[in-house]
Amino acid sequence: MDFTIEEFSQEAVMALQRERVIVSEDGTEQREIVKLDLTDLFLLNFLLCQAPIGCSETEVINGETYYRFYPKRIIETLPLLNMKKHHLGERLDKYVFLDVLSCIRKDLGNDTSVMLYTWGKNYESLFAD
Repeated sequence: MDFTIEEFSQEAVMALQRERVIVSEDGTEQREIVKLDLTDLFLLNFLLCQAPIGCSETEVINGETYYRFYPKRIIETLPLLNMKKHHLGERLDKYVFLDVLSCIRKDLGNDTSVMLYTWGKNYESLFAD
């Protein structure tokens, strides 16, 4: 597949998937395959290229650059996605689950914390050579 989408290799994106098991309250298991879609590719490209300009802050921890994303600013900047804050959070969680992003929780004091994100081990492999 020669075409890339948002600079990502379609072949690599299609190969990146992982099974998640969800256990309901009654103990039954439901399995689902988690994979990236076009909205994810657009959002990941935005986070890489545009979010650093007004939609995030960076912080270096142990030599690694982490991003604190501001959901409200991202949603306002991308109204076409018609995304709510919790939808954006679910997308970020998916990226962490697929190791496209990695995250840590930073304690700000006063029972307040934020999530900081960096690129995960599978991120680089999504780009076309």
